[in-house]
Amino acid sequence: MMKFLKIIKSLINGKTDFRLKIFYILAMVGIGLSFLMTIFSIIADAQETQIILNMSAGIFAIILLAITYKTKKYKMSYILVCIIVFMIGFGAFFISGGGYYSSMPSFFIFAVVFTMFMIDGVAMLLCVSAELGIYIGLCIFAYLHPEYIIWIGDEKEIVIDIIIGVLITSLALGLSISLQLYAYKEQQKLLEKTRQEAVQANLAKSAFLANMSHEIRTPIYVMLGMTEMMLLRSKEAYIIDYAKKSKKAGNVLLTLVDDILDISKIENEKLDIVCVAYNIEDLFQETTIIGKELAKKKGLIFQAELEETIPKVLVGDVTRIRQIIINLINNAVKYTNEGKVVYQVNYHKHEEGRIELIISVSDTGVGIHEKDMEKIFSNFVQINTVENKGAGIGLAIVKKLTELMNGEITVKSQLGEGSRFCIKIPLETRIDGEKHVEQRELQNKESVEISEIENIAIPGAKILVVDDNNDNLMVTKELLNYMEIQVELAHSGLECIEKLIDNTYDMIFMDYMMPDMNGEETLQYIKNRHKDFTTPVIAFTADVISGVREKLLAAGFSDYMAKPIQMTRLKHILLEHLSKEQLVTETRSEMREEEQLKVKEWQEKLIVYGVDLNMGLKLYQHDRRLYCKCAELFVEYYYENIKNLTDHLENEDWDKLYYEVHTLKSRAKSVGATMLAEDAVRMEQALKGKDYSLVSAMKELAYLEYKRVYQGLTLLLAK
Repeated sequence: MMKFLKIIKSLINGKTDFRLKIFYILAMVGIGLSFLMTIFSIIADAQETQIILNMSAGIFAIILLAITYKTKKYKMSYILVCIIVFMIGFGAFFISGGGYYSSMPSFFIFAVVFTMFMIDGVAMLLCVSAELGIYIGLCIFAYLHPEYIIWIGDEKEIVIDIIIGVLITSLALGLSISLQLYAYKEQQKLLEKTRQEAVQANLAKSAFLANMSHEIRTPIYVMLGMTEMMLLRSKEAYIIDYAKKSKKAGNVLLTLVDDILDISKIENEKLDIVCVAYNIEDLFQETTIIGKELAKKKGLIFQAELEETIPKVLVGDVTRIRQIIINLINNAVKYTNEGKVVYQVNYHKHEEGRIELIISVSDTGVGIHEKDMEKIFSNFVQINTVENKGAGIGLAIVKKLTELMNGEITVKSQLGEGSRFCIKIPLETRIDGEKHVEQRELQNKESVEISEIENIAIPGAKILVVDDNNDNLMVTKELLNYMEIQVELAHSGLECIEKLIDNTYDMIFMDYMMPDMNGEETLQYIKNRHKDFTTPVIAFTADVISGVREKLLAAGFSDYMAKPIQMTRLKHILLEHLSKEQLVTETRSEMREEEQLKVKEWQEKLIVYGVDLNMGLKLYQHDRRLYCKCAELFVEYYYENIKNLTDHLENEDWDKLYYEVHTLKSRAKSVGATMLAEDAVRMEQALKGKDYSLVSAMKELAYLEYKRVYQGLTLLLAK
């Protein structure tokens, strides 16, 4: 009895194999049916043979159930049931129990249906075919040779037997199917629970990787900084050699940590695709330079080809596309010992304003075995080759980023001959210009190619700059003074309103995000108070996400200026919205070779401090005086800004901290401190999401990066 109860309990247990449960059900139903039929046979005063067969079937079912419960192997037991019970037993019952004028046809149906439930494949086809063949053969045999069949005595007994058979088999099938469905639902619940646990475990893993990545980056920066100081100050050859090797290893480790962080972001669905307009030729040149340097170190030929007819301005996440290209080139170089790497950028036009960007990187390296093709895109998985080095996540990131941008990646490879990776990403196109079609229209109308203008002077123009941040005010004032424009400053929306009572201006630059009264609120107040107000108001914003221009124009602004200020964009704004009567322009001349060498020298020095000098100078059209003025402001307010960040964090004044971090983002971009700007963006996003614990965890990393930039700019200004 205890064993029987254990079997009942195992039916409820979600861990028991689904079909094993069904077999237990069948065995127990068979036991019940056999003894019920025995009782009915005794009551109906049936033949002794019939009673013995019923009892034997029940005993056989009990023995089979016990053996199966012990061994947990149901298939062989079920095949025995098919042969002994369904084929031989049911055949004997048919002959001795009334032939086709009895309940046996119902039991034949029961046997066939249950066999289909229990086994599959060839075994199922063989068993079902055998059962059907025996049952059909028995019916034909009974029809042709009725003398061999023991028929039931009268019609009443036939009706009773048929009714009993229909009831028993219907109830048995119904109960069995119900129990099977119950067992199936329980198993599905278990699977769902397991899936949820796996999802939670994956999220926990991703969160751990993200946190650890941030923690690991801090000592890496310190290590790289100290290594750079050794390279700058040491004169011992062996120390310089050690430092170079340490720097190389540190950069590899930093790349690995960033890749891990990207994977955790993708898996947590926290990595956003930010689409902006960019010049494909600039991207191609940047990635080609990197590819040539990587190939040169291994003595490889590097070929780069850009389709000449490709639209110059595309709209997409240029940062992630650049990451994809560099990963593919790096992967090709890594697994190629001799020969060449070919980098190609092409396109396929879909419709007006849309193309499919096609990026391919091929090599003459070790190649990939066909069986390893699927593995290469898995996280932390490497194929088994002697050349294999690295963490096994570069291609995984490429695939995930490509899919995030609705693209696709394909690979063709032959072991020992090389590989070719091809990326296809759907993108929008824009008419040539900086970012917007309006700029092209302005250039045509005024016949002024802004990118070729060195100096613009608009004497007599008077502009009001409204921003609560002193750095932004000073930089904007310097840029405008440089063009002989008279500038007045306002530190808040309220001060702007007060200045407009007694003054008029040709243009107003206004920060969109200010405390107390933001840019939009200030503009609405001015327009409500001054009904005939027509002065163009340009919004300053650090947000360059898709749709921001439409949002600002709808709010009443005449145009917008993305932070940090770019001279090209500033000149465009001035040309479009100010009078051209006093406009004086001077065509740009090429930078002297001596200046180029100096910039290149400082670019190499400052990149160690997280400052991209070329990017910073580009904002000011390579005017070093303006860039240095901005750098001076960055250095001057460093300690004050650090104190503000620390105080707001300690006091948990999240609104003020958000504003300070938002300002830091613009400040970092204005000097080309891309890593610091990215840290500020991440902190800003964490503050938006009210993830204050993450903000606290990121603090030290951001402070270290801030200090690194400060030290680099201080070194630059000292020279």
